[in-house]
Amino acid sequence: MAEQRRDPAVVLAGHLQAILPFLVIVTVLVAMVTVWQPASLGGVLRVALVVFGLLGLWVLHRLVGAIYPVSSDSVFRYALRPLARAVTRPDELQRVTGMLRFAAASATDTHYRLRPALQEIAAHRLAVRRGVDLDAQPEEAAAIVGAAAWELLRPDRAAPTHRHGPGIDTTTLRDVLARLEET
Repeated sequence: MAEQRRDPAVVLAGHLQAILPFLVIVTVLVAMVTVWQPASLGGVLRVALVVFGLLGLWVLHRLVGAIYPVSSDSVFRYALRPLARAVTRPDELQRVTGMLRFAAASATDTHYRLRPALQEIAAHRLAVRRGVDLDAQPEEAAAIVGAAAWELLRPDRAAPTHRHGPGIDTTTLRDVLARLEET
């Protein structure tokens, strides 16, 4: 954010009041050296001129800064700011999300991509929690996971006849996943 511009006359008056003591001191020193060492007047005047010039440049610098204030967010600071990290999703989450999108769009993807993943999950959960083998004990597995889930999971499920037919609808998929979570 840029600062607000200030009235140049007020700024100039304030800075002139600030440097007035320096101007008086330098003028008094020049006068004293002129009285005591009149031969070195040229060197003293050169030093006084340099001091007056530096004070004038300082006032000019402050005056320009008051008229054209500089933003605190400079281009240089903007370039040095830390870049925001791109939020990325874990690879496995991206893979599963893609698999679910494809399964919702195509019967082939439901059968060949989603079904094997769900079978693996169901087989593991049935074996660990219930002691049931999905392939060796299909009747018990069907009773545990329910009819809708079993229709998708059963090992003897036929491949879709129409490759580009509709995939699994989200309601059915939610029901199947809920049954697998309960298993």
